[in-house]
Amino acid sequence: MKDVQTPLNPPSDPSSKKSLSEEIFDTIREPALVLKKDLSILKASASFYAHFNVGPDETIGRKIYELGNFQWDIPELRELLESILSQNSNFNDFEVQHTFKHIGQRTLLLNARRIDHLQLILLAMEDITIRKRIQERLREDEQRIRLLVETASQAVWETDATGHAIKDSRSWRTYTGQIRQELKGRGWLDAIHPDDQERVARDWTDAIMTKNEFNAEYRLRGPEGDWRWTHVQAMPVKNSKGETVKWVGMNLDITDRKQAEQAIQASELFYRQNLDSIPGMLFTTRPDGYCDWQSQQWVDYTGVPLKEHLGGGWNKLLHPDDRQRAYDAWLEAVEKGTPYDLEYRVRRQDGEYQWFKVCGRPIRNEAGEIVRWFGTLLNINQLVQTQEDLQQAKIKAEKATEAKSEFLANMSHEIRTPMTVFLGALEHLRQIDKNPAHKELIDMAYNSGKNLRELIDDILDFSRIEAGRLEIYEEPFDLRARVNEAIGMFSLSSRNKGLKLSWEVTKDVPSIVVGDYFRLKQVLVNLVGNAVKFTHEGEVRVRVQRCGDFLEFSVADTGFGIPEEKHHLLFESFTQVDSSFTRKFGGSGLGLAISKGLVDLMGGEISVRSGEGKGSVFTFTIPLKIAEKQSEATIGATSEDPGKEIFDARILLAEDDPMIQNVITLTLAQRGWQAEIAETGLDAVEKWKRGNFDLILMDLQMPEMNGLEATRTIREKETEGNKHTCIIGLTAHARREIMDDCLKAGMQSVLTKPIQMKKLFSAIDDCLE
Repeated sequence: MKDVQTPLNPPSDPSSKKSLSEEIFDTIREPALVLKKDLSILKASASFYAHFNVGPDETIGRKIYELGNFQWDIPELRELLESILSQNSNFNDFEVQHTFKHIGQRTLLLNARRIDHLQLILLAMEDITIRKRIQERLREDEQRIRLLVETASQAVWETDATGHAIKDSRSWRTYTGQIRQELKGRGWLDAIHPDDQERVARDWTDAIMTKNEFNAEYRLRGPEGDWRWTHVQAMPVKNSKGETVKWVGMNLDITDRKQAEQAIQASELFYRQNLDSIPGMLFTTRPDGYCDWQSQQWVDYTGVPLKEHLGGGWNKLLHPDDRQRAYDAWLEAVEKGTPYDLEYRVRRQDGEYQWFKVCGRPIRNEAGEIVRWFGTLLNINQLVQTQEDLQQAKIKAEKATEAKSEFLANMSHEIRTPMTVFLGALEHLRQIDKNPAHKELIDMAYNSGKNLRELIDDILDFSRIEAGRLEIYEEPFDLRARVNEAIGMFSLSSRNKGLKLSWEVTKDVPSIVVGDYFRLKQVLVNLVGNAVKFTHEGEVRVRVQRCGDFLEFSVADTGFGIPEEKHHLLFESFTQVDSSFTRKFGGSGLGLAISKGLVDLMGGEISVRSGEGKGSVFTFTIPLKIAEKQSEATIGATSEDPGKEIFDARILLAEDDPMIQNVITLTLAQRGWQAEIAETGLDAVEKWKRGNFDLILMDLQMPEMNGLEATRTIREKETEGNKHTCIIGLTAHARREIMDDCLKAGMQSVLTKPIQMKKLFSAIDDCLE
């Protein structure tokens, strides 16, 4: 065939301009080729070159099958081109899809059109890679959804927008025994119980008309012809315009729940007919708390007709002071589904109100839903009256205990004040009087004073334990160091008696624990002191070990032992195993009672194993609490450094008792210190303003302004730029909470009266350093 010059042929003159059709061809966005009838390439679009990364030299004039190292030699393409060349029609389209590996697995849709009047073939290409992937993913998702629907335990189905069934799941057909053909249109209604069909059809039609969610419960015929209860929920599916295009529904078998509800209803009827014969008042309510039944006892007691009790009428029969409380509590119980337990007064026929214990309990079905409430009313009028009598007796006893505690605390305070003078004077005499004969008398008086102070401490602690006013504090401390310190107090007395005193803390016990060291030490000192006191020969052993979540302390001795019939007396207050006038050992009988009270407060237990002539083992446990950081703790540590430097200091003594003023002044003079006296808290503040004091010894109980108020006032003034002054509190109150109040007010430390000279000097040295 003779080659005809066409607008698509290359111009004979390369310098001539392109024709309009050629320019249009070059602007095509998709790849395109123009083929001659011998399938050689006449023309290629610019997008073809870009898409396949080739140039005109590799394209123009070459056969289509030879492109890209024969990557275009595709059977489908050959068939396509042979088909189009064999057609007689001048204008036919053919297309084929192919994935080209050499351009990144891209899928192209090849469309060939024969243009007979030009004797050419136009091969256009469209990249459909993304479209194909999307189609494949949609197909996979559709298969996955179809699989889920087919294998779901619930029966799933679809209808068109008018509510006619179009699809169903395998589980639906298994559930109903219907075949797919029977479900078309509204055939599914035939599987519904005749008594439910009209209701379901009406509700289903309403849902379709209103396009609202469809919910219903009805009986559905199973494959064996039995009727099973089902719960149906269907939702409309809408397109982007908000138009309903279909409905998707699901059936859930609730036969067991319905049977349970029916069984409950039957049992309710049975019990309701028999409850009137049971003593006491009974009632039931609906799930929303609306009272729908009360036993005959309610009517007999109140004299009010039953119909006036129902709903919320029962509330009118309650005492006016109890109505709102009872009603609010009932509403809260119904809302939360929690048991109702309350006590209130109900009016009797004669107008008298009596107390009742009321209990309401929700009744739930197998699904956990509340289907009813059941309640009882028990007359507790006599019990309430007895409780009121006991409460009054308790209040009187507590007031008596409180009065006793306050009396003991005040007496302790009043005794501690003169004892400060007494022991301070004796301690001063011990320092200045070197006469051996005098020293023996002074030591006797001083030791007796210390014993008296310890007795006062015991009485005060016991009264606070008994009144429930003793607090346990928790701080980290070094257990081994503190045990050593407590036991070391008895090293001299045990050595003088020829006793071996030993102690051990096992390796599994942590070094730093958390607890109230002072109270722990008090218990240890009591037990070790008793062991040394009642042992004439042999040894006293102390052992601390870990027992799970507890620490176990045991104090064993080889002393006289305690008869078993006397064990019950050991931890009683003011009692002794030997209370006769001829007993060898003194004591108040409070030590072990206080120890038991302290151990109880720390959350532990104390016990004894002993027999007459066999020695004793006292054991107590406390919860083990380990400090977060096992670093060295200094709680409870005391030390004296005789080589300490003595600093010059201006000291202000705020104390209203003249004798204590003299004793402390004499004590300070031993270090070469002089003190200026302030007899009231207000006077102390004024003198502090005018003077330049390094230290203030501040008594707590003073006229006009107490020591706490004076300390707070000084600390507030110091924030205005005045020099910080160290303040040491002095108090006859040994309670820990008083000491805490002192520290919170701004004091550096607190000393309890009677004040010991060593502790006073140590506290002053710490402040001045």
